[in-house]
Amino acid sequence: RLGGALLLAAIVVVIAVAVILLTSGGGSSHPKKTASTSTSTTKTTSTGGATVTERVALHSPDPKSRSIGALEVVSESGKLALVIAAEHLAPSHGFYYAIWLYNNHTSALPLSKSPPVGTNQRLEGAASLPANAGEFKEVLLTRETSEHPTHPGLVVLRGPFSLGSG
Repeated sequence: RLGGALLLAAIVVVIAVAVILLTSGGGSSHPKKTASTSTSTTKTTSTGGATVTERVALHSPDPKSRSIGALEVVSESGKLALVIAAEHLAPSHGFYYAIWLYNNHTSALPLSKSPPVGTNQRLEGAASLPANAGEFKEVLLTRETSEHPTHPGLVVLRGPFSLGSG
């Protein structure tokens, strides 16, 4: 199975996107591609000086779903970004995928809207993290139909979120 090699390549590409995002001061980018099942929290440095401070596996709340994903929190020059990769997602027709920081139904913050997921069923991308990101305990990938949702839609993937102590 090529999953591990493909995953590693996708994470490297997504980290490069995050480095560009962090150094350019940009906002959210456009998630598009692949996934991981790593649950470790480690610190590694990629080319360009970005440091991965957290790694989290994302799992579907539906035990019958094959959807999986992973996220990394990347730091460079004091700026933080969340990098996400997922696979086995339904192609987005009539909806889009969104990334949320989440505590409960009254405490949630949308971070990024993805471009359409096609027949390859993959998504990857990065979003800058806001200053209050450490207040949230979970990250969600949801299906959204509203252009400006005020609360998370159908949860496709979820995982614990922490900025840790580095």
